Amino acid sequence: MILPFSFGDVEQKWIDGPFPLKRSGNRRVKVQLTGKTSSYFPSAINKIGDLLASERPTPLQHAITLLLSFPYSTVPLGGPPAKEGEWADVPGSVIYRQIRIPLPREAISQIREVENEAYSYELTLEDVQLELRPLVRSKGK
Repeated sequence: MILPFSFGDVEQKWIDGPFPLKRSGNRRVKVQLTGKTSSYFPSAINKIGDLLASERPTPLQHAITLLLSFPYSTVPLGGPPAKEGEWADVPGSVIYRQIRIPLPREAISQIREVENEAYSYELTLEDVQLELRPLVRSKGK
């Protein structure tokens, strides 16, 4: 299975038919992802991600994007202090970056509901080919 991914917005894969996931609210998912890629894909992704869901009524279609995060860097120590009334990152804290993977029908069919406080779904995708896609930009920007 080939899965495109992006470090920003990515074009959704619209699939005909009603939205397949039954639960509303918590769309946290435990992910097991193995495979290969010809571009950079972080090895230290968080195993718990989110399923971003979209549905449109005419024609009836749905799209599910897997959102994962990974530690990217840390806030430098000894940076300038925040001005009064402003919020600043805590020096030494981890900065996370996101990966977005639009899921095709084959991947969506492998999502399983589970009873767990930390997540509502599990998804195992093995031997996938991950392909970096350029950022999607809105028209007119």
